[in-house]
Amino acid sequence: MLEEIADLGFEWTELSHGVRISLVPGIHKAVKEGIIKVISVHNFCPLPHGTQHAAPNLYEPASLDERERKQWLKYSIRTLEFGNEVGAKYAVIHLGSVHFFWKGVADKIHKYRDNNKGADPFVDNRYQKLLGKALDKIRRKKKKHMDLLRASLDELVPYAEQSGIMLGFENREDLEELPMDEDMPDLLEEYMGPNVGYWYDPGHSQEKSDYGVMTPEENLRLTGKHLEGVHFQDYTEEGKGHRALGEGVIDFDPIFNYINPDTPCILELTPSATSEGILRSKKYLEEKLYKKAEG
Repeated sequence: MLEEIADLGFEWTELSHGVRISLVPGIHKAVKEGIIKVISVHNFCPLPHGTQHAAPNLYEPASLDERERKQWLKYSIRTLEFGNEVGAKYAVIHLGSVHFFWKGVADKIHKYRDNNKGADPFVDNRYQKLLGKALDKIRRKKKKHMDLLRASLDELVPYAEQSGIMLGFENREDLEELPMDEDMPDLLEEYMGPNVGYWYDPGHSQEKSDYGVMTPEENLRLTGKHLEGVHFQDYTEEGKGHRALGEGVIDFDPIFNYINPDTPCILELTPSATSEGILRSKKYLEEKLYKKAEG
């Protein structure tokens, strides 16, 4: 796996939330032999025992279930430990969600969007009323979850400080996921330090824009000063994410106003991405970063 990445010309890689325990010995060997270097790990990495597929939300830090929160902490700490083993500098984490007992609050939103394709969600008044009701339901339930999230982070951040690994709080794509985009700036300010920063995913931000919640430009304006890393992916009009750069609708230019040449820029692409698409995306980022470095 890592030899294939290195053969495409990459010196660094991120180890994702799909790394099975069986792959760990080979990863250690590849790092030790200098085949590739690891810049970041994505919680949970490696996967919890018995899990064979990508599961970044298997356990959540804002869950009402104390046992689940303890499992989240356990495997998050293991991610940091593994990050140290492979020399990673960053650990990307998801921060939970608000759960509803029956249907999710976005059901009517999805149905309306399916029946009104092409409508601008920011100017469609009927849609904005539906969206407002859904967001209000989330806001009414989020406080308890946010309190639990903070308690979980209060336990994990000291481990990050001890390990020397920075936690990247990643922006999310679903309405129920935490923190809400409006709350991310305050959460970052609260935990901001040498071991906490913002991890931006433009695909997730584009999904929130398609929902009519917040544009990518507004997201970056509010949180860009805390930006520490980026998961680059493109997102199509049909709602397909993790595409090679240039295959979707995302305008990446605004992102480069908030990064420097040392900012980790990770290509987080679908397994179906072709070598050509990967190399084209790599070339695009390199040209942008070289231009940024030259001033």
